[in-house]
Amino acid sequence: MVIMLEVLWLITDYLKSKTINAEPFVIIGIISAIRKILIVGAHPLESAT
Repeated sequence: MVIMLEVLWLITDYLKSKTINAEPFVIIGIISAIRKILIVGAHPLESAT
């Protein structure tokens, strides 16, 4: 829930000022989400075999 609020705050702040002022917490969350997506996409579905 906290991550969603941070992302929402980042988006509203961006829409107001047109600059991204991301805190380290948000940056780490974005990197973690991208990493998770890449890991899931790299592994083939084992249930399909």
